[in-house]
Amino acid sequence: MILVYVMIALRGVRGFAIPPWASMLMGGVLMIATSVETVKQAIQSIDLNVILFLISLFTISSALEVSGILRYIAGAIIRKAKTGNRLTFLIMLVSALLSLFITNDGVSTTFTPIIIESSKLTKTDPKPLLFSLAFGVTIGSVMMPTGNPQNLLIALQSGLRTPFISFVEFLTIPTFLNIILTFYMIKLFFKPEVVINEIPPLSVKDSF
Repeated sequence: MILVYVMIALRGVRGFAIPPWASMLMGGVLMIATSVETVKQAIQSIDLNVILFLISLFTISSALEVSGILRYIAGAIIRKAKTGNRLTFLIMLVSALLSLFITNDGVSTTFTPIIIESSKLTKTDPKPLLFSLAFGVTIGSVMMPTGNPQNLLIALQSGLRTPFISFVEFLTIPTFLNIILTFYMIKLFFKPEVVINEIPPLSVKDSF
């Protein structure tokens, strides 16, 4: 387990280019090879509900990304915001809401290049925007079973009769409180109180 975490943490350091899935596969093989788990136990631990859920979710996310809808949303947020504070909050809020229904990876990989490009065009610091994106997709995914695989496992194995209703009932307020508190934390550390210049229409269009 420690070896897997170390390999994932070192990804990209000095040419260390083993992808995370390969590291986890190696860890699983080593657990069986060292008799930590038997082959039968490993097979029994596979939850097809989660696997099929992830395949479906990644398919939907990929379709939205390829269609340009996510890029359009990201571009619209950047065009509407006139200050660094407003842009930071909007990115966090919208990415949190999107992550309820789309995988965190899908939202993050789509928003990140647009944020970086727009930061260069407007000469603003991309760090608070990227942090707001990272925190947004993480916090937002908590509120519903479709937010992340861990939530789905809880929904399937906890015995909840109405998992969607229960998640929303108990986690809506904490989720939005976390979004607000995290926004002020980012504001405190980075102080993104700058006026954002208009982004050239051609550049935004080219981003889609």
